[in-house]
Amino acid sequence: MITVDIEKRFNDFLLDVSFDIRQGEFVAISGLSGSGKTTLLRTIAGLTKSSGTIASFNNIWQDKTTFVPAYKRALGFVSQEYTLFPNMSVIDNLLYAKKDAGLAKYLLETADMFKYQTVYPDNLSGGQKQRVAVCRALMNKPKLLLLDEPFSSLDNKTAQNLQYMIKKFHKKFDTTTLMVTHNITEVYTLASRNIILDDGLIINDYEINDVLSYSLSKKPKVTAKAIDFRIIDGKDVIVYEINKQLVVSNGQNIKKDEKVNMGIYSISPTK
Repeated sequence: MITVDIEKRFNDFLLDVSFDIRQGEFVAISGLSGSGKTTLLRTIAGLTKSSGTIASFNNIWQDKTTFVPAYKRALGFVSQEYTLFPNMSVIDNLLYAKKDAGLAKYLLETADMFKYQTVYPDNLSGGQKQRVAVCRALMNKPKLLLLDEPFSSLDNKTAQNLQYMIKKFHKKFDTTTLMVTHNITEVYTLASRNIILDDGLIINDYEINDVLSYSLSKKPKVTAKAIDFRIIDGKDVIVYEINKQLVVSNGQNIKKDEKVNMGIYSISPTK
């Protein structure tokens, strides 16, 4: 169990959140730009200080008298930037995190990157760099993996391949994963739970399967496409396109001109 109960003020902005994450959960932190998503992730990582409490698996990382620095927290961190050491080869980037050649080989083989083990980051594509960054973050087999919009600079196909790899590693290592994103496709592809931030506050926190089962249970013979998510009457809903008709997850129809295209993602309806 990870417990987060923090406050962080930047001038007129206040991040004030409280939630728990169960072992093995994959939780998305979503919301518009400026809602506090990255600040929250950096605070959990120990890269930004705040008031309040952060506890991870019975270890206090932060409270009134304690502050454990980032390098002593049992976590892995992957940002949207390519944070590899440019003067080290792919394999050396992993071995710098932990001297375990066997684990490094396994991770790179699973990521289809072992053939590039002697290559330097400047000679890799963006997607390849992020694969290596994820592998390096897993070298210490962290209990908690933090992902800060890791797909934001990648094309769709590359992002999908990296998403598949992350999901595979998440299951393999039983890692608790917290991912910041503003992309609805990533939320419903990877996460089991979605926490939505708005102006520093949690405005919704729900299980993904509960929403999908409810919204698709009356549509057993069609494929729905999740194209947007928004707040309607204070509740988070998903906007679907079903048989060229736009509907939201409570069954209410919406006008065509209300559509905000955030990408198309096909999902199988509930039987």
